[in-house]
Amino acid sequence: ATARFVDKNAAVAKSVIVEDVKLSGSDANNYKPVTDSVSTAAITPRDLNLTVSATDKIYDGTTTANASYADNRITGDNLTVEATARFEDKNAAVAKSVIVEDVKLSGEDATNYLIASLLPENNTATILKAPLTVVASNAQRNYGDENPEINIIFNGFVSGEGVENSGITGNANLVIDADSTTPVGEGYLVTPVVGTLAAPNYQFTKFEAGQLTITPRSLYITANNVVRFAGEADPDNFSFSTGVGGLVNGDTLANVDITPPEGSANAAGGKVFALTTANASFLTGSPINYQISYLNGYLVIIPKPDVSGDEATNEAFFLELEPEEIAVTVNELNRQQTNLISSRIDSFEISRNLSNQQIDEEWITPNQSLGQLTNMNSNEIIERLKSRPLFIKNSDLARLLGIDIGI
Repeated sequence: ATARFVDKNAAVAKSVIVEDVKLSGSDANNYKPVTDSVSTAAITPRDLNLTVSATDKIYDGTTTANASYADNRITGDNLTVEATARFEDKNAAVAKSVIVEDVKLSGEDATNYLIASLLPENNTATILKAPLTVVASNAQRNYGDENPEINIIFNGFVSGEGVENSGITGNANLVIDADSTTPVGEGYLVTPVVGTLAAPNYQFTKFEAGQLTITPRSLYITANNVVRFAGEADPDNFSFSTGVGGLVNGDTLANVDITPPEGSANAAGGKVFALTTANASFLTGSPINYQISYLNGYLVIIPKPDVSGDEATNEAFFLELEPEEIAVTVNELNRQQTNLISSRIDSFEISRNLSNQQIDEEWITPNQSLGQLTNMNSNEIIERLKSRPLFIKNSDLARLLGIDIGI
C-alpha cells in the first residue's frame, strides 16, 4: 500500500492516507483489505545545523560584522536564515571574536526546521585599519625666509571621526623642494611622508603633495640724507642704504642711481631737495627675487649767517649753531630715515611712528624753501627735528614750525 500525509509540513496528529492497497502471496485470495479506518502520525521539525562564516571588514566605526550561513536544509525548501553578527568592539584588530545572535528563520518552510546548532561556536574575523590620505597644504613665503609651517590635512575619516577623536599621534615629515636660498617661483613641491604618524584604527596609505610659492622680498632703497652749509659742494657721490632685513643670502647692490638735485649747487640756505633713487643694479643676487621700492632721501642746505652788518639777517639764528649741533641734526635725519626703511610700509598715517608713514607725491619735493625762521634759535630747530620727522606734509611743516614755506 501507499501511505502519505496530506502535506509535507511538520505537525502532530496529522492524517495519514493509505491507498493503493495490494495483497500478494499464496493466500492473497483469501483476504479482502478494508481501508475505512483513519490513521494519524506526526511530522517533527528537522534539526537545522547552521555553519557561520564571518568575513573581514575595513574599520567603519561600528561593531557590525559580516557573516554568511550554510545549513543542512532539504534541497528545494523555501527557507531564509537571518541573524545579527557583531564584534565585541569597533576597533581594528586581527582574529576578533564575532558574536552571532537573534537567529531567525523565515520562508514557507520555516516551521519545518528547528535551529539545532551554530558551528563553529567561536567565529573570528579581522577589522582592517581604514585608509587615510595625507595632504600637504599649499603655502607661500618671501624669498630668503625660512620655509613656513605647512598644514597637514587628513582625508578618509569614517563615522564622523576627525583628527581630534581618532587617536592620531605623531607628525608627518615634509620633503620641501626649496630652502631660503631658492629663487622666486611657483610649484615647489611639498611632499608629506609618514614620519611618526600612528593611529589605532587608520593607516596612512596615500600622500598628496602641496605646492610652495616663493614671492619677491620687499626691498626698500633710499638715498642717505645730506646736511651741508650753503656754499659748500654737494658730495661727489650720494650714498644709499637698504631697509633692515631687505637684502638676504649675501645679495649685494652694485649701484643705485642718485641724480644730484638740479639747482642745489648754488642754492641758498634754507632749501630742501629730494634725493631720488632709481635703477638699482646687483653685484650678487638677482633683482627678480626682490620687490624694490625707492624712497627719497633729502639734501638739507643750512644757511650761513650774514653778520657783517649791525643787524642779523633772517638767517642769523644759525650764528649759534655749533658743529656738534650740526652733527645732531644730521644724525637725527639719518635716524628717521633708518626707522622709515626698517619696516614694511603698508599704509599711510600721519603719525610719529615712521614705520607707518608712506612717502607719496604730497611730501616735500625739491626746491621747497624752509622760509624765514627768525623766531627760532638753533636749539629750537634741533628739538623740532627730533620731535617730528622731516618727512611731513607741506601743510604740517608750516603748522608745526610756524613758517611760510613759500607755496
